Amino acid sequence: MSSNNNKEWVGGAKEFFVCQTFIVKTAKGGRSSLVELEAFHLSNLEAAIRKADRMVENSQAVGAIAYSIIVDEDAGEYGDMQGLETFGSTPMLDDE
Repeated sequence: MSSNNNKEWVGGAKEFFVCQTFIVKTAKGGRSSLVELEAFHLSNLEAAIRKADRMVENSQAVGAIAYSIIVDEDAGEYGDMQGLETFGSTPMLDDE
């Protein structure tokens, strides 16, 4: 999507609003695991939350997370996820 949907911060950092979806994938041995399906960049956190909820509700994904994150691509720096909302089955997130 266009960078117009993201807030500009000092030093070139931008705030992104993301909906990350997950599916279950089964390996040859029969072991199942959650894997990332698709990430959507949206115009605000509320839109990301609505998208995550719809994707799980419509069975397009088994799980989804919605969050905002501040990223300075030039410096290679990523902030912590903020406003995290989870729907359905999602992987455990590290508490760093």
